[in-house]
Amino acid sequence: MDPLTLSTISLILAIVVLGENTIGLWRITQGIKAVQEGIKAVQEGIRAVQEGVGGIQESVKAVQESVKAVQEGIRVIHEDAKTLQEGQKAIMETLDRISRRLEQY
Repeated sequence: MDPLTLSTISLILAIVVLGENTIGLWRITQGIKAVQEGIKAVQEGIRAVQEGVGGIQESVKAVQESVKAVQEGIRVIHEDAKTLQEGQKAIMETLDRISRRLEQY
Protein backbone atom coordinates (compact mmCIF):
# COMPACT_ATOMS: atom_id res chain seq x y z
CA MET A 1 0.00 0.00 0.00
CA ASP A 2 1.16 3.40 -0.80
CA PRO A 3 1.44 6.13 1.82
CA LEU A 4 -1.58 8.06 0.48
CA THR A 5 -3.86 5.03 0.91
CA LEU A 6 -2.51 4.40 4.41
CA SER A 7 -3.02 8.05 5.32
CA THR A 8 -6.56 7.95 3.93
CA ILE A 9 -7.37 4.78 5.89
CA SER A 10 -5.85 6.32 9.03
CA LEU A 11 -7.85 9.49 8.48
CA ILE A 12 -11.08 7.51 7.98
CA LEU A 13 -10.39 5.47 11.14
CA ALA A 14 -9.68 8.69 13.06
CA ILE A 15 -12.97 10.17 11.81
CA VAL A 16 -14.84 6.99 12.88
CA VAL A 17 -13.21 7.10 16.33
CA LEU A 18 -14.00 10.82 16.59
CA GLY A 19 -17.64 10.07 15.68
CA GLU A 20 -17.84 7.30 18.29
CA ASN A 21 -16.31 9.60 20.89
CA THR A 22 -18.80 12.33 19.94
CA ILE A 23 -21.67 9.87 20.36
CA GLY A 24 -20.18 8.76 23.69
CA LEU A 25 -19.91 12.37 24.87
CA TRP A 26 -23.50 13.02 23.78
CA ARG A 27 -24.65 9.99 25.79
CA ILE A 28 -22.66 11.19 28.80
CA THR A 29 -24.29 14.63 28.44
CA GLN A 30 -27.73 13.01 28.31
CA GLY A 31 -26.87 10.98 31.41
CA ILE A 32 -25.77 14.14 33.24
CA LYS A 33 -29.04 15.85 32.28
CA ALA A 34 -31.00 12.86 33.58
CA VAL A 35 -29.06 12.95 36.86
CA GLN A 36 -29.74 16.69 37.19
CA GLU A 37 -33.46 16.11 36.62
CA GLY A 38 -33.35 13.33 39.22
CA ILE A 39 -31.68 15.68 41.69
CA LYS A 40 -34.38 18.30 41.04
CA ALA A 41 -37.07 15.69 41.67
CA VAL A 42 -35.38 14.62 44.92
CA GLN A 43 -35.13 18.27 46.04
CA GLU A 44 -38.84 18.78 45.32
CA GLY A 45 -39.58 15.61 47.28
CA ILE A 46 -37.51 16.88 50.20
CA ARG A 47 -39.39 20.19 50.10
CA ALA A 48 -42.71 18.35 50.15
CA VAL A 49 -41.55 16.23 53.10
CA GLN A 50 -40.42 19.35 54.97
CA GLU A 51 -43.80 20.98 54.37
CA GLY A 52 -45.48 17.79 55.57
CA VAL A 53 -43.35 17.76 58.70
CA GLY A 54 -44.32 21.39 59.33
CA GLY A 55 -47.98 20.44 59.01
CA ILE A 56 -47.51 17.52 61.38
CA GLN A 57 -45.80 19.77 63.91
CA GLU A 58 -48.71 22.21 63.74
CA SER A 59 -51.15 19.32 64.20
CA VAL A 60 -49.22 18.03 67.20
CA LYS A 61 -49.28 21.50 68.72
CA ALA A 62 -53.05 21.71 68.16
CA VAL A 63 -53.52 18.28 69.76
CA GLN A 64 -51.42 19.34 72.75
CA GLU A 65 -53.57 22.44 73.17
CA SER A 66 -56.70 20.30 72.93
CA VAL A 67 -55.34 17.92 75.57
CA LYS A 68 -54.67 20.89 77.87
CA ALA A 69 -58.23 22.13 77.32
CA VAL A 70 -59.64 18.66 78.07
CA GLN A 71 -57.51 18.40 81.21
CA GLU A 72 -58.78 21.79 82.35
CA GLY A 73 -62.35 20.65 81.65
CA ILE A 74 -61.79 17.50 83.70
CA ARG A 75 -60.38 19.60 86.55
CA VAL A 76 -63.47 21.83 86.46
CA ILE A 77 -65.76 18.79 86.41
CA HIS A 78 -63.98 17.37 89.47
CA GLU A 79 -64.39 20.68 91.28
CA ASP A 80 -68.07 20.79 90.32
CA ALA A 81 -68.53 17.20 91.49
CA LYS A 82 -66.95 18.13 94.81
CA THR A 83 -69.28 21.14 95.09
CA LEU A 84 -72.27 18.90 94.31
CA GLN A 85 -71.21 16.42 96.98
CA GLU A 86 -70.89 19.22 99.49
CA GLY A 87 -74.33 20.48 98.45
CA GLN A 88 -75.81 16.99 98.81
CA LYS A 89 -74.24 16.68 102.24
CA ALA A 90 -75.68 20.04 103.28
CA ILE A 91 -79.13 19.02 101.97
CA MET A 92 -78.96 15.70 103.81
CA GLU A 93 -77.95 17.45 107.04
CA THR A 94 -80.78 19.96 106.61
CA LEU A 95 -83.30 17.18 105.94
CA ASP A 96 -82.01 15.34 108.98
CA ARG A 97 -82.50 18.45 111.17
CA ILE A 98 -85.99 18.98 109.72
CA SER A 99 -86.82 15.35 110.37
CA ARG A 100 -85.68 15.62 114.00
CA ARG A 101 -87.73 18.78 114.53
CA LEU A 102 -90.80 17.15 113.06
CA GLU A 103 -90.33 14.22 115.42
CA GLN A 104 -90.37 16.63 118.37
CA TYR A 105 -93.84 17.95 117.48
